[in-house]
Amino acid sequence: MGEVENGAEITFLVNGVQAECYPVPGGPWQATYPFQQDASTELNLRTVGPVHFIQATTGPGGDIDPSGSVQVAEGSDRTFTISPDACYEIDDVFVNGDSVGPIPSYTFFNVTENQTIHATFSEGIYTVTATAHQGGSISPSGVQEVDCGDDFAFTVSPDAGYTIDNVFLDATPLGPVSGYTIYDVSKDYVINAYFTPVIYTISASAGPNGNISPAGDIPVSHGDDQTFLMLPDTGYTVGTVIVDEETQPGSPTSFTFYNVDGDHTISVTFVEGPPEYFTTTLGDGWNLFSTPIELAPGHREFDEIFPPGEFQNIEAILGWDGSEWFIPVSGYQLKSRYSLYVKVDGTATAHLYPLNDIPHPLPARSLPAGWNLVGPQPFYQNGTFPTIPVEEDLVSVYEGTGDVTGYTMVVSPGINQPFWIYYRDGSSEDLLPYKGYWVYMQNPGQLAGFFNPVS
Repeated sequence: MGEVENGAEITFLVNGVQAECYPVPGGPWQATYPFQQDASTELNLRTVGPVHFIQATTGPGGDIDPSGSVQVAEGSDRTFTISPDACYEIDDVFVNGDSVGPIPSYTFFNVTENQTIHATFSEGIYTVTATAHQGGSISPSGVQEVDCGDDFAFTVSPDAGYTIDNVFLDATPLGPVSGYTIYDVSKDYVINAYFTPVIYTISASAGPNGNISPAGDIPVSHGDDQTFLMLPDTGYTVGTVIVDEETQPGSPTSFTFYNVDGDHTISVTFVEGPPEYFTTTLGDGWNLFSTPIELAPGHREFDEIFPPGEFQNIEAILGWDGSEWFIPVSGYQLKSRYSLYVKVDGTATAHLYPLNDIPHPLPARSLPAGWNLVGPQPFYQNGTFPTIPVEEDLVSVYEGTGDVTGYTMVVSPGINQPFWIYYRDGSSEDLLPYKGYWVYMQNPGQLAGFFNPVS
């Protein structure tokens, strides 16, 4: 017993080994004892067997707890916690010189000898992954490394015809910002920039004795196509079609704005009687082209269907006969129910003169098993050719020859016409006049045609 400084924690050693102390009466056993001023205390001391030391050290950039020379009783366990400083991360932990990886804690079990633990740290380097989706760009983009504590700034730019829709920092929406700075980077980030097409307006109107479809102010996204159909009343036909104050050649029963990049206008007038010929305009690049009517003699070859000023814009023509590709030779005549690929530089307007006499036999074609390239044949109605549901147009090949399954799939390939895939008995799709479609026949069949009177 003795007098010590008030409140001091006293550690007792017996033969150089730390002992536990027991305040009398009542205990409990404890490693140290805080003496109080002007008080006397009776302690019992004991040692619990051999003790060992674990040397706990670190490199710069963090701490280990406990640290230094840590006394551990024989057979007991001891846990060490490793904590990096701000802008540092655990690089590695070594136990008795062997790496155990960048772990945040380590426990020595059943200690029976002296040991060591040492933790190293590295400066934190984080990544910012920046992605711009369709319609624009972000700078810098991709995966960028950023030192801990640094700032990271980026800019967002829409392409022509697009606006910024939203920018997300991880899961947090920032809104349609064109730039943003992440201050004091202390973790990884993911940036996603989204864009939306500019919406333009096509104003469509019709004079008396007919309609245009769709009509009114039609919203169209930047880069999309939009087709309009001219629909005369009974006894009338298309007179004049004016697009952006320019009169179109012939009397087209349909008109398509391709790759829309601004506002437009279209108007149509109607006159009494049937047209002398029908027109349709092929867009820039590849098109699928067909005729919904049988053509008059002298108007069946391509250099007869397309006037010289239009024909010169055609770069290539390609057909499919059910088993292989072919290039139509001079003298090839276009028939209804067939379709060809036509590549155009700019645009090319076809003039389709109808056959006035009923052909014998009626137009039809055999479709072999496999893929076939087919032209639709909608009925002439009130001066135009409307769309026709795919199942109606192909009703004659719903079953193949011999009451077996006929077609099973129809594909609109999306080149200057909408893309879609129709499966037999699925949700209906509309076939556009003058276009072409791929039809897959499980078994051969006979695709019926008919005389399409236009008078």
